[in-house]
Amino acid sequence: MHRAPRIPTATKHAALWIFATSNGTGAAAAIGLEGHIDSPHESLALARRFRWPVQFTQSTVVLNRLGYRPFAARYSSIFKLRPREHDLLVEYIRYWDVLRLCCGLQMSADWREELFRKYDVATFQEPPPPPRHPRESPAYPACETYDLSAVEVALMRTEVYRRFGADEKRIRALTEADGDFNGTYCRTVNERIGRHRLGFNEKWPRGAIPPKQHTAQPWHEIPWEEVMKSRSG
Repeated sequence: MHRAPRIPTATKHAALWIFATSNGTGAAAAIGLEGHIDSPHESLALARRFRWPVQFTQSTVVLNRLGYRPFAARYSSIFKLRPREHDLLVEYIRYWDVLRLCCGLQMSADWREELFRKYDVATFQEPPPPPRHPRESPAYPACETYDLSAVEVALMRTEVYRRFGADEKRIRALTEADGDFNGTYCRTVNERIGRHRLGFNEKWPRGAIPPKQHTAQPWHEIPWEEVMKSRSG
């Protein structure tokens, strides 16, 4: 469900563009089957809700079905990127697409459940549910086939990351809530998620409070043993 953003109405903001994401399965699924990625009906519906034109609506259903390349081409067209710029965009998204599913606080539910199995599920009273998507499904992330640290390092070597990462959080991290890429972020955060059964966007087990002496430290670098002491104390 989208929350309607507050849109400035001043004339100087007339060039503002809105891009939206949809997880609908109706019209979006049909569009994906036809091989197209635009969803004008969803864009129109969102525009009515936002009271502002929506430039492009990206459907996660279609993204799972067609992959990232058609979307990269569409964004390149919208922003009138030159061929070299388009190639640099694809280079960055190639690695980001893997990490978005297989790393961090908003990873694929399938991979999260697989991590629960990996890190001694016998410790927990409730076993994780079976995978939501069968292996033959386009939505299955296949994270077990990747060396995620190698993918993370490859992303950090892209020109998009090197040119814009220092100034833009969403380039140097998966989400606003995630820590920055550093070559080992995915390995560290995935282990914590698996060992402690952390849910979507959950940084700490319930009841745990980061020690005060580490408040200025990135959350994923705080010694886990001290976090667990704060929970039991």
